Amino acid sequence: MTITCTACGKICSGEVLKVQDRHFHIECFTCKVCRFKLLSGGYFMKNEEYYCSKDYHTLFGTKCKVCSNYVEGRVVTALGESYHPQCFTCNRCREEIRSGTVVTYNDRQEILCQKCTDVAFVEGQEDHTPQDSREQTPRPTDRLVRN
Repeated sequence: MTITCTACGKICSGEVLKVQDRHFHIECFTCKVCRFKLLSGGYFMKNEEYYCSKDYHTLFGTKCKVCSNYVEGRVVTALGESYHPQCFTCNRCREEIRSGTVVTYNDRQEILCQKCTDVAFVEGQEDHTPQDSREQTPRPTDRLVRN
């Protein structure tokens, strides 16, 4: 059986790398952008192309709204934005907001935990309170979702 390198199209002999259903000469398995050898550094695949971590994130990565670094692994998605779990915090008390917690997004574009929302409402600093998610009227609350 003849094995052909997916990258260069030449016949493989000796050591051959198999990635999914594709075969490569070890020196041919490289990042599409920078040509860095991917054998030991890990890789990402998108649209049938292989990328090193740096180039993949530069081209396709999601940045954390708070720190602007690329988000890998656990991601918090709320209010249409992505965050590292440790970056998704209440704007007032700075406590990390845990999964499943109701948050309030106020008129000053702050994300508040339930405790700070309650304090702000009692002090008369907010024009609204968190609404039950069953209501039909869109309100400035969101349920935290972790991917």
